[in-house]
Amino acid sequence: MGLIVKDTGDGDFELVPQGTHLAVCYMVADLGLQESTWGIKHKVVLGFEIPSETVVIDGEHKPMIINNLYTASLNKKANLRQDLEGWRGRAFTDDELAGFDLKNVLGKSCMLTVVHETKGERTWANITSISALPKGVEASEATRMLFYSEDEQDQFDDLPKWVQEKIRNQVKQEESQDAVQDEPPPAFDDNIPF
Repeated sequence: MGLIVKDTGDGDFELVPQGTHLAVCYMVADLGLQESTWGIKHKVVLGFEIPSETVVIDGEHKPMIINNLYTASLNKKANLRQDLEGWRGRAFTDDELAGFDLKNVLGKSCMLTVVHETKGERTWANITSISALPKGVEASEATRMLFYSEDEQDQFDDLPKWVQEKIRNQVKQEESQDAVQDEPPPAFDDNIPF
């Protein structure tokens, strides 16, 4: 038997329009260790719903979604740290840098700037910045919330198929006891969004 390939329709979807959008984080998923341009890195994905932009799926209007993959790092140069600080509207303190629970962003609203980028014959919608909501702008609520981590796997089947695939195909390494943390992350100031 040969290898059968077919068009799965994955490339035929509507892009989030360029510009600045009110968004809400509906998904936080730990992708584990993934191959990247710079070697094997621990990756996470944040997914956002754009309530003002909808698509019709199975006869229903649903918010458009856009995702961003990050290296799971709060290093000064890390994109995740830069986006979280823009979203929070302030820098992390040293105590916060000692351990930040990414689950805190789930269900939180923000402003996203989206730019389209064309590579070859394909155009992508990319998040170029995340910022806090301007004063007076009301927060949105997510229509669903998905969280996945090594410790909380009960929503795995609800994750988008491409996220499930990345998790299944993560790079396997021997577990290190050094990575286990016994102390919970510190409490955070309620005046920031997360």
